[in-house]
Amino acid sequence: MKLEDLKIEDFMPDLEAKLGPIVDVKECCPRVYYVTVDKGERFYKEYYVLMEGAPFTGNLWNYGEWFKEYLYLFEIGRYGSGWEVMQYEITKYNLAAGKETVPEEVFHDRAVHAMDAYEEYFGEFPVPYHTPEGYTLRHHRLANGIYWLETSRGRELLALCFPIWNTELSDAAIALAKMTDQDRLAGASKSLCYAFFSKENSCVPIYELAIERPIWGKCYVNAPALMNALWKYAPEYAMHRNGGRPAMDAPQPDGKHIIGMFPDVGTDFLMLR
Repeated sequence: MKLEDLKIEDFMPDLEAKLGPIVDVKECCPRVYYVTVDKGERFYKEYYVLMEGAPFTGNLWNYGEWFKEYLYLFEIGRYGSGWEVMQYEITKYNLAAGKETVPEEVFHDRAVHAMDAYEEYFGEFPVPYHTPEGYTLRHHRLANGIYWLETSRGRELLALCFPIWNTELSDAAIALAKMTDQDRLAGASKSLCYAFFSKENSCVPIYELAIERPIWGKCYVNAPALMNALWKYAPEYAMHRNGGRPAMDAPQPDGKHIIGMFPDVGTDFLMLR
């Protein structure tokens, strides 16, 4: 049988054997399907099922889980499964074909929130040019959407793009941020709305972001100096993270749960070349 003659129905027994009872199948665009699977006890999982011959190009095929000879599975909601990339391509195809009317801001938000996990597909978040402290003259990349800036007013700032500060920072950290008037007027997600932190205040977001980025401790962040900076520039935050205990009463710090104080180390915690 030719590839173009194969239909999703031809693979249903194999799909159910792998995924479980299928309760719904909807075609999203040619040879791409939205599949709902009953996992029991009113629990459902959803997948995009991509068949070869779908109207896509590029490296989209590298993201799905290969199944059988012509199928690729994208589990919706599972980090790293590629489902956001699949959703983006479906929307783009249907918009171009005039088959779907998705608000521009919705389509934009889908791509923006996928950029963090799939930088190689969408490209990196742009470095902000305008800041509350002048124009960016030089930058260091700490991660995609996380930049250390030097500005035209001689200031140093930490810049975090919207999908990162909106999902990874505590309210206490966000309260320390500044934003440009232009970003405020345009809207946070539409403008990628960078949150900017002064050199002194940056110790708080850096501390929170570094917990999930242990590689930073080897290349960017001096952990003892960072904890000293927290006690110097954000003592209430440091005491709160220590359960209300001052540094001298805290047990030996482990860098994640206890913030200690280290004499003779200083507060210069960023190791940038």
